[in-house]
Amino acid sequence: MGLQPAKKGEPPFEHPIELQVAAPMNIGPNFFVARADSRLRKVSDLRGRRVAVGLKSNGMTQHAEAVFAALGIASDDLERVYVDFAGGADMLAAREVDAQFQCPIPNRVMSDLAERIRVRVLSYDPPHLDAALKSIPHDRPIVMRKGSFRGVDEDVPQLGVVNLLVTHAHIDSDTVRHIVRAIVSAAIELGRLDPLFAGLTGLFDALKSGSRAALEIDGVEFHAGAVRAYAEAGLLK
Repeated sequence: MGLQPAKKGEPPFEHPIELQVAAPMNIGPNFFVARADSRLRKVSDLRGRRVAVGLKSNGMTQHAEAVFAALGIASDDLERVYVDFAGGADMLAAREVDAQFQCPIPNRVMSDLAERIRVRVLSYDPPHLDAALKSIPHDRPIVMRKGSFRGVDEDVPQLGVVNLLVTHAHIDSDTVRHIVRAIVSAAIELGRLDPLFAGLTGLFDALKSGSRAALEIDGVEFHAGAVRAYAEAGLLK
């Protein structure tokens, strides 16, 4: 999900929230997975299929819909099943759905599923990947590396969502500054402790190279305390 629904007070939010960005945390692939013994190879093959997309009010479900829209997959082109990640994995294993939309790896549900059954990550035709990147502001190109989990036998280009730590505009500037300073100083250690944050230093390097706007997604700007912390760390001028 982008930040616009919260910013504008659109569902599932009941009123607008004055959000500001504290820190980027990671870029992780959101992807569709199917059984390896199915005929599904690409995301465009999902037409006419039954797909577990997540809970109806979940941001992941909204992201799946954004992908469908980018690929020209209409609301009646496939059957959506609204279920949480663990439930969707169970349904895929039991052949009750044809595919599942998965959250960024590493995640335990996906790792467990890949050990239970043989799986295949669905790929994108290059024009479809380009169309999705142009239409979904918070997505970036990313490669799911060979060996990410059992069944990923080659590198697969995917859509990567930028996950952000956000805060309220009214939060004290010093509080945000101290939090962001702690994240910046511990970025390498965070990546060592949890692979989910392995690319965190690269995101901070992007700030240093002048890519601040790329992280101020949906027009939500950095909090003043975060800007100060990045300036002190030499990441922003």
